[in-house]
Amino acid sequence: MAIEQKKLPYEILLRFNHGHMAGQLGAFAGAHFIEADAIIDTASGEVLSYKPGIAQELPLAQVVPYLGEKFSLFEAQLRATAAALEDALQTVATQQQRIAELEASRATPASG
Repeated sequence: MAIEQKKLPYEILLRFNHGHMAGQLGAFAGAHFIEADAIIDTASGEVLSYKPGIAQELPLAQVVPYLGEKFSLFEAQLRATAAALEDALQTVATQQQRIAELEASRATPASG
């Protein structure tokens, strides 16, 4: 069995300042992230093991690159899902139109 070990994003926490000083309320205060260790059977795609790790600090300088990479992957998945949904909705609309046309043709008495 061919297996692959991967580190996958599990959770990210972004903290914002709740201090009382003017101009600081809502300012970025820090971040932590957790990655999970996954062991995957590459032949079947089955996840054999999935274990979240411990929280690690994510320094401000690394927040944007880390989130950019992760959110780019998420955005691609989201766009693919949205496109599939749009295709499905279009198929449903086409089928509904065909049903309406068929019902209309049945309701019209044949002349003769």
